[in-house]
Amino acid sequence: MPWKVRFRGKNYSIESYFDEDYMAEVEANMTDVEELPGSFNVVSHGEEIVENITIAESADPTEFPFEAVRANHPELGEIYIFTGVPDETEGELHVLYTNAAANEPAYNEIAFEGDGT
Repeated sequence: MPWKVRFRGKNYSIESYFDEDYMAEVEANMTDVEELPGSFNVVSHGEEIVENITIAESADPTEFPFEAVRANHPELGEIYIFTGVPDETEGELHVLYTNAAANEPAYNEIAFEGDGT
């Protein structure tokens, strides 16, 4: 299930568990793909449950563990795909998308902080 989060002045849904087949389908149907400069960090806060999700952005490509692309998708709307390997773990994937109706309802009614915009 997705969470609502703010990023670059808009509300998005964010998910971190897209299966490989669905992700391949998403990538095959993306248009206007743009690799974003710099680096990003996506952090879930909370012990037992997610209490907040924050997103940090830096012009320095080595400051944070995630790279990002921005694109459009016919079903998901505007999307951002963050990929990286934080904290020496296995790789992580986070997908933000604007069309909340394309998937299950979000867990949270009020959007998490995201990047603070």
